[in-house]
Amino acid sequence: MGRATTIDTETILDAAREVFIEDGVQGTTAEIARRAGVSEGTLFRRFATKEALFFECMGLPVRPEFLAQLQDRVGQTSVDEELTTFLHGAIRFFEEIIPKIMLMMANGSGARIIPGADAPPVAAIRMVANYLAAEHALGRLRPHDPEIAARMLLGSTWHYVFAEIVGINEYSPMPKHTFVRGVVDSLLRGLEPETTKI
Repeated sequence: MGRATTIDTETILDAAREVFIEDGVQGTTAEIARRAGVSEGTLFRRFATKEALFFECMGLPVRPEFLAQLQDRVGQTSVDEELTTFLHGAIRFFEEIIPKIMLMMANGSGARIIPGADAPPVAAIRMVANYLAAEHALGRLRPHDPEIAARMLLGSTWHYVFAEIVGINEYSPMPKHTFVRGVVDSLLRGLEPETTKI
């Protein structure tokens, strides 16, 4: 009897990448296994979940370091410094993942990229909101809706990187440090004019 062929992990990752680029996260593990020439059981022996396989084949970290560090920095240096560091990390992260997500969405399938309440983008909003709420609890931020503030931080950063990738910033240039400083200042100080106390 012949020796069983060993399928290396890279073959599985290549097949998974093809399927996810074509079908988004809705691509099935059955199709991935078929293309890789293995059973679905083999997939799940190497990758605990379909989501883990997705992140591995697309080279996407599940919990980026810049995000994880924010949770440990509550009450440390100023909120201004923490958000500045956070946004620079977010820009580097989005510069890496946005082109990959655009590639996946280019197939026109309309597939949602990362569905679910525990999906990393949803978790990111929650983590940033938790940081902001914790800073408020320490009296370092005024009362606010932390989820809205988290979405403003993440959404504006995503848009900045997207604008860089598609060339919008060529017509309306803005250096990274100017963008980060402006977002932090606008969020922390607000846009209302200062009132003079009499």
